[in-house]
Amino acid sequence: MRNPERLARAKRLQTLQEQMRRAAEWDLAETQRQKLAVGESEAALLRALGEDLASGLFLEAAARRLKALAGEMAALDAAAARQHEAVREQALAQKRSERRVAHLDAECRREAERRDLQARLEDMIARRTAIPGDDAGGTAEGGTALGGASLP
Repeated sequence: MRNPERLARAKRLQTLQEQMRRAAEWDLAETQRQKLAVGESEAALLRALGEDLASGLFLEAAARRLKALAGEMAALDAAAARQHEAVREQALAQKRSERRVAHLDAECRREAERRDLQARLEDMIARRTAIPGDDAGGTAEGGTALGGASLP
């Protein structure tokens, strides 16, 4: 596969990696918002129990609700930990993709420079050989067509 094609493909992959990282960050942010809401619900329930004199009547229901909120918070904590790891992995994948694009971009530039230099050399050689009366293709001083430099 040619380098420009590889570069374009790597850039598409880089864009995809960035989108996946952003999606993972959004998932983590949503989980954090849910944790905050559960924490607020728990705090509101505890405040209501502390302020209500007749809370003894609803103590059993409040305890069940607090237990459910604690279970929900534990599940959200586990989900947040998994999502945090997913964000980290996506960020690493994005960095790898960025490095790959940079490497391929540099490779494409080097290849373009090499082709440009080769075209210039071929053009210069073609002009030197097109000079009338110069059968050897050299200079008047008897040197090479490149002013004393040799080709690799």
